[in-house]
Amino acid sequence: MDIIPLQVTITMSTATVTNLITSGYSLLAFAAVRCSDDAAQPLLWMARREYGRTNVVQAPRRFQAYTVPSPVQAGQVVPGYQENILLGQMLTVGETGTGAVTQGATPRAITIRNTSSRPLGCGISRVVDGRPAPICRLPLYGHNGQVIEPVPTILLMFSNLESAAGAPFDTAVGPGVLLDLRTVRQAQVTYDINGGWDWQRAPWGRAVEFGDPLRPLLVAPSTDLARRAELARNPALTSTSPR
Repeated sequence: MDIIPLQVTITMSTATVTNLITSGYSLLAFAAVRCSDDAAQPLLWMARREYGRTNVVQAPRRFQAYTVPSPVQAGQVVPGYQENILLGQMLTVGETGTGAVTQGATPRAITIRNTSSRPLGCGISRVVDGRPAPICRLPLYGHNGQVIEPVPTILLMFSNLESAAGAPFDTAVGPGVLLDLRTVRQAQVTYDINGGWDWQRAPWGRAVEFGDPLRPLLVAPSTDLARRAELARNPALTSTSPR
């Protein structure tokens, strides 16, 4: 079962809200994952043009797995085919990129498997503002699979660049705050258009500067994830694994 709720409350002064709206800024959000593919790319999870002095970014405990044709054109927004999925389940697809969800995959992660020789793209979506929105994109080569684990970390920033949810981003397009929500269920932050983000020096927050690379912040490698995927494929290894 998914046990990773995300909720952040953002407060701002009236002056900051007025200036943001006047300059056409959007509130952008990105969500982190753990995987073993160096080609994984973070996608814009949320672009909100309507906001006020108090704003809540909340993700219910629901996911979808998706596939797209490959290669994806530069600037193309994903996803394409989607299926509701839980942690520990697997989406198996064929040449059309469509398929079915089954049980028995890697615990605490989402597995996407390609049974055809046609290369595809894939990833997972998290629900935000009542709609599933993609948070990452990975290659899904023929007769291969990907194992993706959602991580309770999000990145928030304001930007006046034209942005749509699902678009790929390589660098931060504004000052941001990276929030590790493993130890806090309802984070409180403030934003000032000149002073930036403030999280009261809590250990779960850190500043992100304009132009910082996003992939190291939002795509975490994991040898543990690879081990869990191996054990899911071959449970007999449990009895011989080191303690």
